[in-house]
Amino acid sequence: MPCITHWPTRMRNPIAHDLSTMAQFTFLVHSVYGAGKTHLLGDALRYYATAGGAVRFVNIKGQDGYRSVAGLIDIGAIGETIETYADWEDLTADYPKRGLSCVALDGLQDLAYLVIAKQVGNRMPRTGDVKTNEWGEVHFTARNVYRTLRTLADVVLV
Repeated sequence: MPCITHWPTRMRNPIAHDLSTMAQFTFLVHSVYGAGKTHLLGDALRYYATAGGAVRFVNIKGQDGYRSVAGLIDIGAIGETIETYADWEDLTADYPKRGLSCVALDGLQDLAYLVIAKQVGNRMPRTGDVKTNEWGEVHFTARNVYRTLRTLADVVLV
């Protein structure tokens, strides 16, 4: 098979993995209720705080998993609860300036509910014909929210 010496203009772009590092990453922790996801977030925060990094725990109101890490992480007042999409916007404006090593976000599903509430209020988005389908706005905003996660700290666990 001949060696490709150049990439055609309409192909996917190659990635030079030898230039990549794992110094920054976002990690999604997914499992059933009560499986220990929040405990794992607490362990990560303790690890990065013990290594000298600044860390934060973000609880989305409704999730309230911070209770399962009480006493597990003896690293000070590092947590906060956000209740609205405006709170999320404030957080995402603030955290990238802090030089955080690790952020643990408890409640991806509840974060999605904040997006829905921002777009359509306290109800589910309507569907129907093209003129009444509100899911497009919800998905667009959610995409931006999820992409913003990686800007919060070097390591983000959700």
